Formats: sequence, structure tokens, C-alpha cells
Amino acid sequence: MSSPFAPPPNQVTPSAWLRKNLFSSPLNTLLTLVCLVALFAIAQAFWRWNTLSADWSILPETLRLLLIGRYPLEETWRLKVVFGLVCLVAGLSWYNPIREELSPRRSFRLRPWLWLALTAGFVVFGWRYFPITTVTLLATSTLFGLGFTLQRFVLSQFAVFIRWRSLLWLLLYLASLWLIIGGFGLPVIRPDRLSGLLLSLLVTISAIALSFPLGVLLALARQSELIILRGLAITYIEIVRGVPLISVLFLAQVMLPLVLPGDVRPDRILRAVLGFTLFDAAYLAENIRGGLQSINQGQWDAARAVGLNLPQTLGLIILPQALRVATPAIAGQFISLFKDTSLLSIVGLAELLGITQAILANPDYRNQVTELYLCAAVIYSLGCFGIAQLSRRLESSSEH
Repeated sequence: MSSPFAPPPNQVTPSAWLRKNLFSSPLNTLLTLVCLVALFAIAQAFWRWNTLSADWSILPETLRLLLIGRYPLEETWRLKVVFGLVCLVAGLSWYNPIREELSPRRSFRLRPWLWLALTAGFVVFGWRYFPITTVTLLATSTLFGLGFTLQRFVLSQFAVFIRWRSLLWLLLYLASLWLIIGGFGLPVIRPDRLSGLLLSLLVTISAIALSFPLGVLLALARQSELIILRGLAITYIEIVRGVPLISVLFLAQVMLPLVLPGDVRPDRILRAVLGFTLFDAAYLAENIRGGLQSINQGQWDAARAVGLNLPQTLGLIILPQALRVATPAIAGQFISLFKDTSLLSIVGLAELLGITQAILANPDYRNQVTELYLCAAVIYSLGCFGIAQLSRRLESSSEH
């Protein structure tokens, strides 16, 4: 039985969509044709370069360096475990029973037969040339499908799990730090062995985990009725937003050790995370403040009328609505944070761009600069696309 809250089915045909969005007027038609011609010319030029000049032999030799840098080969099993846990937790978090009930046509439904067919086709045709990629795809499909099936048919029956499943990601983050860096029974990996995409992701995720709650506190402080608290928040936000990020990173790398006691020497990666955290928290505070200002004063009055105190009002009523409004802006800031990790190469850390430059320092690869930089650009694009899609899913889920 369909839900009374479900929207009407979408009746727009592909031809109607094209007429409405691309050919709705003579000017739009002309712009569409010009764009198509330009795209065709770009694609033709790329194809000509790819078939006549490009040499992709550098990728099999350097892909491991781009992804995990100088991480010890004998310890790469830790990264495989982390990747498997990410796939499993993603499967456990994918299904949203409320969204499925309210909008069954808009919700994403896994079609096991289609996924199995694509995986089988890749195994048949890709095993000869891409064995590692094929094994990775099989592992990803298996773990994600296992998590999704377990949640869809078992754990979704328990409201407690649905309410607290976001804690899985916090536990996954802590477990990943333990596995990647070591300690507590595992050999410790020296910080200078962390490089490549692994370092970029580690800095990005750590800065997101630290800057988001700090940004929420700054936004609430800026909205506070206490003049001193509001003044301190405004001063911090305006000062940080008025300086470039690279200066903050240099201050974190050079000035921070000078103001700390002599026996306290934070690692360079920790200092970089601290710099990103302090910088992005100021921007996140403004994004969240915009969401807070969109909440009608009647929401506050209604919460006080039913006897809720300030923490309850913020946690149960105000912040969920404000964060939903600010989700696109917050996602944009996180995307900028991921791309800004390329600045770490300037302060001596070999993240994805830094390890790319280190590889190109080898004279054997001096004629393959374009190929390697293009590969790094594709990796950055995939990371930004993943953050954007995750934010769209969170925004869509929060509507229900």
C-alpha cells in the first residue's frame, strides 16, 4: 500500500525534459548547439592527443605512490582493512526506512541482479588487464552488499540502531586512525611515511571532524546575547577569514612550536590539521549562522512554551533545521578543504600533489608530465564528486 505522503510519479519524458531545459527558446537552442560543438571539439582534441601522443605507462608504475605514498608495503594490510570497514559501514548506513516509506520513487534501491551483472561483466572482461581493480571491485561489492542487506532486513527493525548509527562513522574514524598510524599493539608508522592520497584524506577527514563542532560553537557564540562572547566570536571569525590559508599553514608549521614549551613538539601533520581546523571553522561558522538565521523566531517561542531548555531547543529543534539549510554551503566548504590540501606540498608535506611533483622529479618521467597531472586531477575530481553526492543524500534524507 502506497504512503499518502508519497509524491506523484514523475511523468516528464526525456524529450519533454530536453525541450524544457535545452531547447526552450531560440537563444537557449543556439547556446546548446554552441556548447555541443565546443564539447565535441574538446573531446576530439583529447582523443587525438590520447591516441597519438599520450604515454600511460607511467600509471602502473606510480599508482601505488599516488595512492599510499611511502607507506610500508608490509603494513598495507591495515589500509585494506580500513577500506573494507568503510565499505561495510557505508552499506550499514545506506538504507533509510523513513525516506523509503515517504518517497519510494525517489529513494535509491539497490538492484542486486544489475550490480551482480556489472561485477560479473567486469570480472570476465577486465581480469586480464586489471586484476587488482577487479579484486577491489569484488571486495567492495561484497562488503557493501553485506552491510546493506544486514541493515535492510535485520537492523532496520531496531529503532535504536537507526537513531544512533551515525556513531558508526565516529568509531570507524577512530579505528582507522589506530590502524593507519599504529600504537596500542600495532607498530607505529613514522609520520614521514604518510604521503600521497592517504595523507590528503587523513588531513581532510581529521580537519572536518574537528572544524565542524568548532564551527557550530562559533556560530552559536556569534548569535549569543552575551556581548563579550559574541565579540570574541566575531573577532576570531573576521580575522581568520581575512588572511589567506597558506599564511595560517605557515603559522601552524613555524610559529606554533615557538609558543609551546620546549618539550612539546607537535608533528607536522598534526600542525597541518590544526591549521586547517582553525581556518575552516571560521567559514563553517558563517555557513551555519546563515542556517540559524533562517529559523523563524516562532520556533524558539514554541520550544520555550513546551518547557524545553536551551540545550534541548538547540539540539532537537533549531540545529537540525539550520544544518539542513546550510548543508550545501557546508559541503562546498568541505570540497574546498579537500582541494586545499594541495597546499601542504608548499610546507614540506608530500600529499597527492606533492608526491606527484616528487615522481616527476625523476628524469625518466620528464616526458609524461601531462599524464601524471591528469591522473591527479581525476583523483581530486572523484573525491570532490563523492563529497557532493554524500551531501545531496544527507540533504535529501534530512527533508524527511
